[in-house]
Amino acid sequence: EVATNPNEHAMVRHEAAEALGAIADTSEETTQTLQALVKSPEAPRELRETAALAIRRINKRKAEALTESANAAAPSPYLSVDPADPLDPSTSTETLEQTLLGGDDEGGISADANAEDVANDLERRYGAIFALRDRGSDDCARVLCRSLVGDVRNPSALLRHEVAYVLGQMENAESTDTLVACLSDDDEHVMVRHEAAEALGAVAASNSTCRDVARSALERFRSSAETTADAADALIVRESCEVALDLLAREERGEFEYVYIPDTKRSVSGKRE
Repeated sequence: EVATNPNEHAMVRHEAAEALGAIADTSEETTQTLQALVKSPEAPRELRETAALAIRRINKRKAEALTESANAAAPSPYLSVDPADPLDPSTSTETLEQTLLGGDDEGGISADANAEDVANDLERRYGAIFALRDRGSDDCARVLCRSLVGDVRNPSALLRHEVAYVLGQMENAESTDTLVACLSDDDEHVMVRHEAAEALGAVAASNSTCRDVARSALERFRSSAETTADAADALIVRESCEVALDLLAREERGEFEYVYIPDTKRSVSGKRE
């Protein structure tokens, strides 16, 4: 209902469609709903792409259940339910970089596109994102940053928002300047700026060396009057900065973050946004 409601904010509709994929509901009704979103000319590009990835994930999980596949992807080391599986861990960083930064269709998904065809390219690039995240090196963080801003920035807001999200998971200080630039871009899609803000909070909470830079940017946009032409989008940016600053403050006070995992020595956020 939420995913198909045009009166809901596009970011909320995206979250609902992504949740359908995470739940992996194999009912015909769910598949038809997602297929309709992929083909809808009125649906925003990011929503159509989300629905395409959700269909792919549902179909893969359905196939794994039928075959009791031993090749099913291992759970994410970050305890998140990702919309696509990471590429093979043996894939070189250079190949992952080429996969992520390769050419993209500026036009996005056409109204007559087949959901499976659309998902092919997205799933491949997402697989590179999650493989780079799981590898976790500074070089991997820099590759991810290149897809978020600059001359090879990916034209898909959905993909860019996922990159910002995983940079927050990685908590690598190398990404600070990129995330600040992303948050500061008034022309960037609000869902990407939202993720950049929360990622900055996570990175700064784990790296005192970049804390002042991140805090300054977050405080600036938390108190900003109108950072976008759309009042709802401006509110999302401000509230995202508020959440990130709260996370940072909790870290500095020695409090837990969102979720505490008893058998580890750190708190992690397993939420998807």
